[in-house]
Amino acid sequence: MVKVGIAGATGYTGIELVQLIQRHPQVQLGWITSASSAGKRLNDIHPVPWDDPLISLEDAYDRAGEVDAVFLCLPHGHSIGAACTFAGAGIRVIDLSADFRLEQR
Repeated sequence: MVKVGIAGATGYTGIELVQLIQRHPQVQLGWITSASSAGKRLNDIHPVPWDDPLISLEDAYDRAGEVDAVFLCLPHGHSIGAACTFAGAGIRVIDLSADFRLEQR
């Protein structure tokens, strides 16, 4: 079983990823974050059957060791810092933004 975290779980990409992972037989959610909804539950924000608590990105940094990999579903321009923090902690990072694909200006 692979345990993952999702940073930015309440945005379009994040909630789609949550739904995919919830159906995957070999992947489990460790934690999910939301900048604007930390402290609430996922089903308070989206009509889904899962009541996972939403934590802040800063709390996710403290809990990085609980997961094997992190998906970054953050707004463009916000993933670089998070990717460096998680990678520095030895966590695999999968960035779904354009931060590492597009030249920064």
